[in-house]
Amino acid sequence: VVRSGKDSVKIYDYGYSMRDIFAKIRKSSPENEINLGKGIYFGLSDLIEEMGPRCLILLVSGESLPNSFNQFGIRKNVQFAKAHSIPIFVLSLG
Repeated sequence: VVRSGKDSVKIYDYGYSMRDIFAKIRKSSPENEINLGKGIYFGLSDLIEEMGPRCLILLVSGESLPNSFNQFGIRKNVQFAKAHSIPIFVLSLG
């Protein structure tokens, strides 16, 4: 689990329990500045070395974030994911 903020931080390394995953998300503190593109890129690059099926699940609030893709654009992230056969699923809460 990677929390995207000004910098991307891994808050949970590996596990199967959804309860543990959600607990780590609740315990981590959100930031005002969100760099979503950098978080996606960090998550994808973390999955490259993994064997077997893999995907990136992006959990977003649904708010419009105008500066969230300045550093790593959507097109660059999509091309990076396609090059490594990693699907991206977006779950929006809004």
